[in-house]
Amino acid sequence: MADSWPTTPDCTDAKAFLAAAGLRTVRTEPHDRAMLRMIDQIEAGLNLLRMTAPARLTMAGIDLDAAPAVLWAARTAVADGVLGYALLVAVREGSRSG
Repeated sequence: MADSWPTTPDCTDAKAFLAAAGLRTVRTEPHDRAMLRMIDQIEAGLNLLRMTAPARLTMAGIDLDAAPAVLWAARTAVADGVLGYALLVAVREGSRSG
């Protein structure tokens, strides 16, 4: 399953969703640092394109002036626990897990 939704730091919402589908969560791994690295990579990519292909960005309608505020908001959301990334491993009840 891959999805995105607001969640709690302990992934209670995602665990409840899986439980409703008859699955028991056996492992939860938070990876918020991966989200921060992804934001950093987006920023680096935009900076590279700003230097090498500004006309193409303009033609694509990308507002580079808005990027710093959006990137800051994304980093703040990760720091505040509003935006995160996690891996959950679940098994169907009654199945062997390993």
